[in-house]
Amino acid sequence: MNDAEAVALSPIGTAHVHNFKGVDFYMPDSFVGATHGDPIWCPGHSKTLPPYPPPSPTSPPSPSPPTIPPASPPPYKLPVSLQVVLFITGAGLILCAVVICISWHLWYGSAKMKPVPLRPQAKQSRFLKL
Repeated sequence: MNDAEAVALSPIGTAHVHNFKGVDFYMPDSFVGATHGDPIWCPGHSKTLPPYPPPSPTSPPSPSPPTIPPASPPPYKLPVSLQVVLFITGAGLILCAVVICISWHLWYGSAKMKPVPLRPQAKQSRFLKL
């Protein structure tokens, strides 16, 4: 890539310049394997740029950023008309239960009620005699 390196590699201590695509390359004169005629020329394989170096290995992909969980949906709200119906139904059932409970206690706890006669003990017949 520079004149001093090319001259150092040349057996006669001289070098010449090749310009490829605006880049200067220095080639040693009388280098073993180099072919030059009376006018200075180089073999066909030396008239192009050297091959590009292999690409550097790609870095591993960066980890994906943490995902943000989706926002929770708003709470469900019953329509007002349905709230009224459920409230009235619940209150009506509770009121019926209270009325039934009070009337049962009043009826069975009062002196007006006649005692319920118990069934006389019937003789139990044995089904199988052993």
